[in-house]
Amino acid sequence: MGVKQCPDCSGMVSDALAKCPHCGRPTLADGAVTFAAQGGVALAGRGTEASVAPSSAKVERPPSVSTAVKILYACMALGILGSPLTFPPAVANVAASGSMSQNAAWGLMVVGSLLGLGLAALFINLIGKGRNWARIVFLVVCFLGIPFFLINLVQTFGQAPVPSLLSILSSVLQVSAAVLLLKKESVPFFKRSSAT
Repeated sequence: MGVKQCPDCSGMVSDALAKCPHCGRPTLADGAVTFAAQGGVALAGRGTEASVAPSSAKVERPPSVSTAVKILYACMALGILGSPLTFPPAVANVAASGSMSQNAAWGLMVVGSLLGLGLAALFINLIGKGRNWARIVFLVVCFLGIPFFLINLVQTFGQAPVPSLLSILSSVLQVSAAVLLLKKESVPFFKRSSAT
């Protein structure tokens, strides 16, 4: 009885186990070949050469990723619900500065928000499909945005407490989604999905 390294998560797995205890990748529990080639399923048993067939099985999304996707969609909904509270003061500030008319400011706010929502929906969808690059971009933007969020929060909390509270809730939800996407059970899903 030996121990092999799982090609998906790099965890150590005993030959006696039917699947990797870390990520769930199937193994051959009867001896000779523990793992098939990357992206395939072993069809041979003890004492025979392994033949490998491409895996057509869909990679199952772990609960932590499903929860993170739901949380991110909830953040989008929160942003949509908070828009009526944040748009009027922002438009008034832009119009008061004299840089553009109030109608142009409204148009810019609406178009910018629609583009932002579309981009967010695209990234959430790609994260749900296991695209590792989308997860990495989200994580970088989320964690790099924290200092800017805190600076903005300190400046605006006294002027607009309700939108600030919604912003705090949204940020807490985004960070919790990021933590779920970084969990050990989530990582193999992104590695396997990226390989297929």
